Amino acid sequence: MSIDYGNNVYLPPSPVVPPFLLISNITRATNAVVTVTTANQYIVGQRVYFSVPFTYGMFQINSLSSTIQAVDATNLIFTMDINTLLFDTF
Repeated sequence: MSIDYGNNVYLPPSPVVPPFLLISNITRATNAVVTVTTANQYIVGQRVYFSVPFTYGMFQINSLSSTIQAVDATNLIFTMDINTLLFDTF
């Protein structure tokens, strides 16, 4: 369904599933630092959903969503607004 406004066409929002990233480490910290295995285009302010199998450790983060607070593209890390101090080790 779309609504035509002259030259501007509005399309209703639809869910978009971005490519997933493989996580190699998550720190136990007030603001978790996540290290991934490949370069990406994630940016500050973007929401991220975690899907972490129980056997990987830090299962408490599984199914949580969080906002990216900082990105270090050189070292493939980003800082999240999740307190993981009491979580198991990844």
